[in-house]
Amino acid sequence: MSLSMLLTRSLLHLQPNRFRSAEQIDAAIATRRPPAPVTRALRRRCRVDEETVLGVPMLTLTPRRPRRGAPELVYLHGGAYVFPLRRAHWWIIERLIALSGVTVTVPLYPRAPEHSLSEALPFLDSVMVEVRRRAAGRGVFLAGDSAGAGLALAHTLVRRDRGAELPDGLLLFSPWLDATMSDPAVARLEPLDPLLAAPGLVHCARLWARDGDISGRLVSPINDSLDRLPPTFVYQGTHDVLAADAKRFARKAERLARRQPAPVQDARPAPSAVELRLYRGAFHDFVAATFTPESRRALGHAASVLARRGPVRPPAPEA
Repeated sequence: MSLSMLLTRSLLHLQPNRFRSAEQIDAAIATRRPPAPVTRALRRRCRVDEETVLGVPMLTLTPRRPRRGAPELVYLHGGAYVFPLRRAHWWIIERLIALSGVTVTVPLYPRAPEHSLSEALPFLDSVMVEVRRRAAGRGVFLAGDSAGAGLALAHTLVRRDRGAELPDGLLLFSPWLDATMSDPAVARLEPLDPLLAAPGLVHCARLWARDGDISGRLVSPINDSLDRLPPTFVYQGTHDVLAADAKRFARKAERLARRQPAPVQDARPAPSAVELRLYRGAFHDFVAATFTPESRRALGHAASVLARRGPVRPPAPEA
């Protein structure tokens, strides 16, 4: 763990954690601000176009110096399904564009409590159709952090079940995979996490599911079979209340891979679609702290997946 990660985490522990209770979440929702505007640095680097899809805003950031053949990326921001895009999300996106040259589409998807998962999924379908059309045969990847990563998985599961075209890959940063927060390890992780806590997260999930079951696989993707996922890369800090579920997710995918038949003339088991990369001491959504070595390594690897530079499954990450 780097010194900058340790210092940043210590500073975050000094801030109030609004996820300690449902009441604190409701108070925070009542004082929400609009989504953070695109940063000046991104406007210098990219052309920014705004349009609406099914009445919902969608921003597209196209590098002024695009890389030939670079894929398209759709990025879904975190915020526990209730909070808007924040400035820190733009820092992640800016770094991915700088490293890979991708064009990034950022849908400002409808959020709870005014909206729910059942409204977000058809919206994302329409977004992906538009991005696929624009990509004209180039790759299309789907990324997200925290709740946005969970929504990216839910969208992918729905399309898989319909036999529809899937993203070429998933990049999941500190994903929220089990909305029930029922893993026994959660209680051990909560004191380490300066940003999240189970009571507030469960409350947000119930708002998002509306009348649905938060253990259902579209709110808690860990409860899916995980069969036929596209290549999926998970970037997870160990001092994050969501870390236990990321590990369970990877183990479940690995067990599934062992049961699948090996390729012809190959005695090895089929590789898992999920690769988990752990970062020791890193907090929730640590990739937004782009000044830390841990963030630079994670986003550098994600960019290598997008740019198809070198191996996308390098040696085991730090534990």
